[in-house]
Amino acid sequence: MVLIEFLKSLPELKEVSQNDLEWFAKNSKVEKLNEGDFVFKKGEPADNLIILKTGSIEIQIEQGNTRRTVTMQKEGTITGVLPYSRMTEASGFGVCLRSTEIIKLHKSYFNEMINHHHSLTTALVHFMTSRVRSFTSLQKQNEKLMALGKLSAGLAHELNNPASAIIRSSQNLSDNLKNQPTSFKKLMSLQLNDEFVDRVSTLLEMKKNAGTVDLAMMAKTEKEDDLADYFEGLG
Repeated sequence: MVLIEFLKSLPELKEVSQNDLEWFAKNSKVEKLNEGDFVFKKGEPADNLIILKTGSIEIQIEQGNTRRTVTMQKEGTITGVLPYSRMTEASGFGVCLRSTEIIKLHKSYFNEMINHHHSLTTALVHFMTSRVRSFTSLQKQNEKLMALGKLSAGLAHELNNPASAIIRSSQNLSDNLKNQPTSFKKLMSLQLNDEFVDRVSTLLEMKKNAGTVDLAMMAKTEKEDDLADYFEGLG
């Protein structure tokens, strides 16, 4: 009688007849589980209609090498396989978050339910339709979140390269500014003859006529560093 009163309290079953609820209570089983126990595991046959009588469970799906929580089901939740459902096996994991009692009705009773207990069948089919809509919405939301995660990772990668170049260039600029007085002093002490000046002018003219090559920021910075090292080596 306690079980029937509980079933009556569920919004999904409020229109079900007393006779149908009594039939459900008579043919179902109550099972007690502890925290951490599995109500179902991925790949296991979906053989039972399940109602959470007490406690709560966490629904997890596999993503890569880890399991990710997608939702939590609490007392009064209807889950598992339902009449006319094409589900044959569990697609995820149901893990108890604390001590939990579940009501299980094996699918072998579904034909009898469909043929003789119409109000119960109608209520469960209506609930299944709502569950499909909710699952579809949740799946789309998860897909959007995954796409956003990939976009964020790609954006971070793209921003990291120029950011690294900017940091490196700023450090070089800081070092060069510190060396400005010394560099100016060295330049003023140079004894340049006309032949050397002509050679430098010819080199600059060759550079001008050679055109330019488009380089990525990092490649350009590396070549500039190499050139600076070369000139420093020459004194």
